[in-house]
Amino acid sequence: MGALIPSGDERLVPVLSRILPDGPLQGRIATARALARIADPRVHVVLVKAYRHATDVMEKTVIGGALGQYGDRRALPFLLEQLEDDEPAIWEEAIRSAGAVGAPEASPLLLPVLENERPALVSAAAAALVRCGDEGALATLRRKSRKGHPHGPIFADAASAGGPEF
Repeated sequence: MGALIPSGDERLVPVLSRILPDGPLQGRIATARALARIADPRVHVVLVKAYRHATDVMEKTVIGGALGQYGDRRALPFLLEQLEDDEPAIWEEAIRSAGAVGAPEASPLLLPVLENERPALVSAAAAALVRCGDEGALATLRRKSRKGHPHGPIFADAASAGGPEF
């Protein structure tokens, strides 16, 4: 399955759509990631159906991120709810997935993550905030990148990735 993830070939949609509902958990997660890279209108329908039926937190988080890549904000409340989970891997996936949605309404829940002690989570949150495009959040990142904040280099990296308008 891992070899299919980067392909993005729309001819895989029928096969992957059959794996998604019935495969083993790791297969469903890999399938959702593979589908997220395929620009085909059938993918959105498959992902929405899979999201409704997903029971595992990581699976639902990955499918939510895949939906986000299609601009579907329906998964955002669930993704942001995952920031209360105790598992850092869930946090990181939820943060990246919320960034994929690119919705400014994610900013208020992502901003507190900038104070987390885990650099990977801080970096994911900063990148997600840049993708969300919320002017207030971007101003916070700019300010923190200049203020000698412990995560200042992470914020500066996010700033440079945000382009000259950041």
